[in-house]
Amino acid sequence: MKTQKTTRTYVELDISDIVSAAENLRDAVPRLSTEGFGIFQGTDSQQDSLISLALSQDSLLQRKYVKLIEDNEPEIEALAANMATMGLLEPIRVRPAEEKGKYDLIFGCRRCLAWMFNYAKSAGKIPARMTAEIVDAEGKDSLLCSLSENMRAEPSPIDEARSFKRLEKTFGMKASEIGDAMGKDVKTVRERLKLLKLPLELQEKVHLGKMAQSRALAFLEGDKDKASAPPSDPRRLPSIKVLEKLYSASQDQLPDGYEALITEDVRRLFAHWLQIKYAPRANKLMSPPLVQPEHASPA
Repeated sequence: MKTQKTTRTYVELDISDIVSAAENLRDAVPRLSTEGFGIFQGTDSQQDSLISLALSQDSLLQRKYVKLIEDNEPEIEALAANMATMGLLEPIRVRPAEEKGKYDLIFGCRRCLAWMFNYAKSAGKIPARMTAEIVDAEGKDSLLCSLSENMRAEPSPIDEARSFKRLEKTFGMKASEIGDAMGKDVKTVRERLKLLKLPLELQEKVHLGKMAQSRALAFLEGDKDKASAPPSDPRRLPSIKVLEKLYSASQDQLPDGYEALITEDVRRLFAHWLQIKYAPRANKLMSPPLVQPEHASPA
């Protein structure tokens, strides 16, 4: 069998020429993404992207980028320290964007962020250029590489589900094929894909870790009792729906075994998890005071 020759194109690419990350790269910076930061483009909540902060000619903005990484993304900082010693051991991968001379990043987002950390920390003494492999189009291999890169950041079940769905819709891959490609067993792939049938508010709770996948799937399977009933052991963490009931219940409405557990401190914790404003539980009405007769003699 003949070996097919492949042509690889490598360039020294200015980071400023990368204008976007076409794939879902949110998990490259899991903590900063929750603060609304974009990597190559600004967002409604954060006008400056992380890369624009690092590339800024304003030293205060560069220091802001360095501090954001130091305070929130220890994996990026550790990678930057390694790259400062070893250099770039593997090129990033890009493809031409619609704008001439610009590129979309499809592989190596954390390496870009780490390289820019060293660039900003050195005040530009390290060049803002990286070796990049240019690919022509979004083929299956490119998409798989990008998704595999993102999986290393331990994405949420919902992020995994969305990645699996892209492979299913774009290339018609079956659950077993997705599992083989992404290093997951077929049961995990199928369960992740089921999560996308949940209402969006439940998907968000699973994504944020506020609802376990097993309880979320129970809603889909029609097992409402399993999903919302109080657990038999009061020490087990209830579902979000049950937490709402326990938080709102008066003392005499609590299930057996919970009366002594649901203290005001516990209710404060529930309010934090539920993202609502804590309000003390209403006290039981006290018996009205005895009224002395009008002509009663003072003691």
